[in-house]
Amino acid sequence: MARYVDGLKLPPAEAAAAAAEQVQLVEREARNKAKAAYQVWGNGFWSGNPHISPLRGALAVHGLTVDDIAVASFHGTSTKYNDLNESRVLQRQLEHLGRAKGNIVLSIWQKHLTGHPKGAAASWMLNGLIQSMLSGIVPGNGNADNIDQALRSCNLIAHLSVPLRTYGYKAGLLKSTIIIHVDSGLRS
Repeated sequence: MARYVDGLKLPPAEAAAAAAEQVQLVEREARNKAKAAYQVWGNGFWSGNPHISPLRGALAVHGLTVDDIAVASFHGTSTKYNDLNESRVLQRQLEHLGRAKGNIVLSIWQKHLTGHPKGAAASWMLNGLIQSMLSGIVPGNGNADNIDQALRSCNLIAHLSVPLRTYGYKAGLLKSTIIIHVDSGLRS
């Protein structure tokens, strides 16, 4: 097949080189288009967009919404204010993201089992959440024999005292509250 550039017929060797160059150009453009499409429609489509919350974006990547979250594993220091504060923060997040009323999130508080592991807490919480997702069992808090009345204001979260068997669930949250104490050494 004759190869023409600007109306001039090219010799076979030059025509082959020009064709190879055009193939490379088309392949490079296809890679660039694929990268651009991935940036728009891929896993990070929401990253850096102030109008899409990270939680909503991460769920959307997997075809999920805030209503698909069935369980939240809390850090749960078992102190008077922390458990309430952790619950209130999640309650506000769920409300802000538009979770349907009556669609409660089951809670896991495993500090009564693990103690206070400090650095390992998140890995233990993740392991427990994965076990719960695989088995469908949401463990209750063995120490929760008298749920604080103040937690009733968090009506999108169920604070369990006994294990509950589910039919399985699609999504769970790992919640961690980090409290850092810094002693500046300044004294008055």
